[in-house]
Amino acid sequence: MAVLCCWLALSACTHAVARTIGGKASFEESVTITVQVFAAVYVVANFVALIWFMIRGSWTFAGIGRISPSIDFSPPVRSFYETARAYFLVQGILLGIYCPIALHNTHRIGWRRVIVVFGIVFVLGILLNMTLYFGSGGRIFFRK
Repeated sequence: MAVLCCWLALSACTHAVARTIGGKASFEESVTITVQVFAAVYVVANFVALIWFMIRGSWTFAGIGRISPSIDFSPPVRSFYETARAYFLVQGILLGIYCPIALHNTHRIGWRRVIVVFGIVFVLGILLNMTLYFGSGGRIFFRK
């Protein structure tokens, strides 16, 4: 639910900035296409991260099958962070490719304006992520 709310917020910001610069798409068209792009990139990035996680062989480090009570959890945690980095790298690259194309085709604006809109929304996205990160105290919590 939180991911969808962030997608909708960024889609609304994208629409507002694009319309300010001269975009011609309606609110529904703009939000619909940006949410579709976000969703497709989300699925592909998660799939790539899953494959990365499987290739790294994290399950062999997870202590499965060990009888020893002293299990070292540092390798799976390290592998988790590597997987998260792979996810965000793939997501960033794909969003950097497909969001400008979607903006260009939906709002019918030139590439210079698309770059301006994408740059502003990119900065707003980073600020949103930083706000969420610092709001959590800079920690990731896992609950059973």
